[in-house]
Amino acid sequence: MEKIENLIQGFLSQKRIAILGVSDKRETGCNFNYKKFKENGYKVYPVNPHISSFNGETCYPDLKSIPEKSEAVFMLTSLAVTEQIVRECFDLRIKYVWIIFKCLSY
Repeated sequence: MEKIENLIQGFLSQKRIAILGVSDKRETGCNFNYKKFKENGYKVYPVNPHISSFNGETCYPDLKSIPEKSEAVFMLTSLAVTEQIVRECFDLRIKYVWIIFKCLSY
């Protein structure tokens, strides 16, 4: 099994990253990571089917709508949509997917 450091470096070596879960209503972990990736020279694509723009850029409803194929996906989404997004990543042959689950309180 690959070491976690190698997996992280593999993800970070990609230059086009789709960020799923950005919000125009409140600050989220995805908003923070979108800004950090962008500040560090990555080409980032905000994805949220409920908004049309984010930080002055086009916000895409799904991965297949992004005009240039993403090399990686960073997502902080509910468990309800995560499986659908992972299937889309598989269909689009996106190899690097970083998933953070939003869990409800117990």
